[in-house]
Amino acid sequence: MSRWLVCLSTCCAVSCATTPKDLVYPISRGDSLQHVLDRNIAQIDAFVAGSPALRGVVVNDLTEHLMESRPDLLLVDLGVGKQLVVSPLGALQILGANGLPAPLRITGERLSNVASRLRAGPDDEIHKRLAQAVVAAGLKPKSVTLGVDGKSVQVGETTFRLGTGMTVVGGHSHFHIVGKEGEESFTLSVWPVDEVFSFPENPFFYVTDDNRIESKHDTSWEIKRLLSEGQIMEHDGRYHLTRAFAFEPWQQLVTTAASEDLPPVQRRLAAEIEAALIANHFALSDVDFSADLEKTKTRIGRSLAALERGMTGPQLTFVVQFNASLEEEGHLLRIDDQVIRVGDGLRFGFCRHHVHVMDERHLGVNVAIRPPGMGEKLTVPPNAFVIAKDGQIEMRELSPETLEILKRRWIEPAEHAYQLTERINPVALQELRAAATDDRLSGAQKEKFSTKIAELMAAELPTDSEQDLVDAVKDRGKSIASLHKELQRLLRKRRR
Repeated sequence: MSRWLVCLSTCCAVSCATTPKDLVYPISRGDSLQHVLDRNIAQIDAFVAGSPALRGVVVNDLTEHLMESRPDLLLVDLGVGKQLVVSPLGALQILGANGLPAPLRITGERLSNVASRLRAGPDDEIHKRLAQAVVAAGLKPKSVTLGVDGKSVQVGETTFRLGTGMTVVGGHSHFHIVGKEGEESFTLSVWPVDEVFSFPENPFFYVTDDNRIESKHDTSWEIKRLLSEGQIMEHDGRYHLTRAFAFEPWQQLVTTAASEDLPPVQRRLAAEIEAALIANHFALSDVDFSADLEKTKTRIGRSLAALERGMTGPQLTFVVQFNASLEEEGHLLRIDDQVIRVGDGLRFGFCRHHVHVMDERHLGVNVAIRPPGMGEKLTVPPNAFVIAKDGQIEMRELSPETLEILKRRWIEPAEHAYQLTERINPVALQELRAAATDDRLSGAQKEKFSTKIAELMAAELPTDSEQDLVDAVKDRGKSIASLHKELQRLLRKRRR
């Protein structure tokens, strides 16, 4: 099987040997992009060191093509100053049926997207590199002529007029539309290299039927900037994060999910967090979007901290879903903007569906609290063990009877409720369970004892109040003792 080393030189795409200045990948026919990314993630990181946004471009572009299920794509490099970027712009070759490279696949949309994500201005070096990629691909851009007033551009035979606040600069193989809105400005690169010319999809302007370019005023500048840079995407009328989101903790998560240097379990958990956060969507109104974006940043930071702390999958699910974090060795809980502390002898924990308040005195106290709904605060339900007061959860003054039940381990927490343990009457329970296989008893008698014991031990104990709990434990203890006496009477009759 042949292996290709492919790079993009300053004038053409050729197969070549690895050199220090090139980022080159060996590709086998049939390789999936995921395999390529997995094998070369360390090399990618080395070339984009210190630039999370640049690395986001690399990973995001590779992932986009992975999602297209295109296992036949080859990677080609594009240099940007001393750093290199891997991108689908023409960073692609396709192996033909005979195993030979097909022409580079470059589109105007991809060229524009890469320039936008790198925030390249009209005079940026990146555009020279892109133009070289166009030449290397053998494409013939349509002719571009700018109006002397900077308010019109002719592409081929069609002339476009620009609306208020926009001008056009550049020329030859591409041009740039520069706009200003208040204190903000934007630059969108346009590359007319496709057979049928069209402006790239963008959040800044639209083209009317009579070829006028008009500003879009119904979207905030923040959303426009993030969309243009590929940091967020629009899907089914909602905004979502992309892997290019330029936020350091987010890039750390993306890196962790793809790193071969970390244990598979940690990579899998990071990937699950990443997928959950990408699936999360933002409100469409400008005010709510900004608030949601800040909340998402908080959620990302807390998720990364929980992953680094070694939380389990179910715990991480809770953190991501409810924007939660544990601090001060489990003595402080944050859910969204709510902060709750626990008093002496208590600490917090998570499972997939609950916050747990547990004692540190080995009494077995574990109160499960359902997380709050949208717009609500975490509230402690009525229970026998703890009470909430002034933003802090404290242990109740427990009665001697409750303390005895806890110290003797007659009950234990099971998920979000309490059940009896074998310690409440170990001898009786052992003999009652043995009755299920005792040939001295009839089938109906065996079934009765087996069913009764299973029900008593599995049933949840009421914990709304101390008295309810104590009464229930006593009643069930008496029921077990009564069943045991009944069993002993039956067995004595059988011996006579």
